[in-house]
Order: sequence, then structure tokens, then C-alpha cells
Amino acid sequence: MITITPLASSSKGNCYIIDNGKSRLLLDCGVVWKKVLQGLGHRLDNVAGILATHEHQDHVRGIKDAAKAGIDIYLSHGTAEVLGCFGHRFHRLFPLVNRPIDGGWTIFPFVVEHDAAEPLGFLVTSGS
Repeated sequence: MITITPLASSSKGNCYIIDNGKSRLLLDCGVVWKKVLQGLGHRLDNVAGILATHEHQDHVRGIKDAAKAGIDIYLSHGTAEVLGCFGHRFHRLFPLVNRPIDGGWTIFPFVVEHDAAEPLGFLVTSGS
């Protein structure tokens, strides 16, 4: 069973923990990294990655700190370009192409309408 726990949901920041009982994903990371760490109980060992929907700060404020902490970030090419997110922790997603992620996850990114460079929505499934 997948559970979703909101850490933040407002124009001040958005971040959700998606847990399959084996590992966790974050949907967006729009709050300071310290708050995310608190929400995760300071445990990063079972965080499989962060899915970034788009480049607005209330959705990505903490992703660069997360990458520095060793967390992989999954985002569109457009979002990565606007944010200047390059390096081995930043993984490009292609709309309508399934992407397996460690921990038993599969994500299916799709295009959504929003005032951003290349915003994505996600269908998230787990085989765990």
C-alpha cells in the first residue's frame, strides 16, 4: 500500500512524502531542506528520490540541498534548464515514458498546463 504524507501544501511551499513501505519518494521539495529532514525523521537511507513538478520556488526550494545530501532528483529538461540543475544527481524525465526508480517505484510523467517551462504531473506506482 502507498501512503502520502504532506509536509507542506501552500504557496509558501509544497512537499509530500510518498511511502510504499520499502522506500520513500518526495513529490516536490518546496520548503527549506531542514524542514524536509525533520519530516523524514532525519532518515535519508530509504529516500529513493524527489519528483520535481516544475521550477517555481514553492515546489523546488530545497532540491539543490537535497542533491548535495545525496538524493536523486527527477525533473523535466525544461525545469532543469531554468534552474541550472546539472550533474549526476539530476535525472531528466521524458513525458509519457515510464521510469523505474530504486525501491520498487515506477513513475509515468505527463505534461500538464501551468505557467512554467516544462511542468509535469506524475502517475506513481509501486510493485512493493
